[in-house]
Amino acid sequence: MRRVIPFSRPVARPEFCPNPECPLHDRTLARTGQWFQHYGFYHSQSGGKTRRFYCKYCGKTSSSRTFSLHYWTHRKIDFRDLDDRLNSCAGYRQIGRSLSVSYRVVKNRVLRLARNYMNLLDTSYVGFPLTEDIAFDGFESYMRSQYIPDNFNIAVGCTSQVPYAFTLSLFRRRGSMTEQQRRNRTALDAIWRPPPGDLIASCRVVFRDILSIYLNRPELSPFVLTTDKKPEYRTALKSLPEWRHLR
Repeated sequence: MRRVIPFSRPVARPEFCPNPECPLHDRTLARTGQWFQHYGFYHSQSGGKTRRFYCKYCGKTSSSRTFSLHYWTHRKIDFRDLDDRLNSCAGYRQIGRSLSVSYRVVKNRVLRLARNYMNLLDTSYVGFPLTEDIAFDGFESYMRSQYIPDNFNIAVGCTSQVPYAFTLSLFRRRGSMTEQQRRNRTALDAIWRPPPGDLIASCRVVFRDILSIYLNRPELSPFVLTTDKKPEYRTALKSLPEWRHLR
């Protein structure tokens, strides 16, 4: 049975200094001593009485809400309930109507939830040995309109089907177009264009992440990376010295 933690429980002891420039931003180092001291309280209409903390090393102040998913918000939303709604394929506006909040509020909370999931995923791979082969491919779609094609580059375990790594690449619109569509693309190019070689760069990030997990193996035995053999994939792989372990 999983342990249920109340989503509104305040932080009694901060785990690290929120200042990224402070050495005590490292959780491991912060655990070695009493790096903070209590710094009184403040009161707000949305959060009530809130405890403050003071870093003895850099002088950064923070509060129990600094380390909360509800930081800098005026209305609390149950993230477990939000997660259940997202997993049931409910849309943002549908969720907003059910919870009586705006689209912007739902979008903000989903982004907070997603960042924490990504952090959890990244943390779980520390020291994890890759024990299976990998299937890698891209899922093409559009971002807002057909003038901004995108590609989700996804690496999945062949046996477990666990998504180990993924990135997003953006492209310039290609293929046949009418004259008006070409003019529209030219107008968009004057404002923004995707960086050249974005697919290669994105694939390189995925391959580097996969290979870093692979290097956690006790014995560096070969493993198979199954792709559709796009030239961009080969270019990205060959730029990494570890690629010779693939077959």
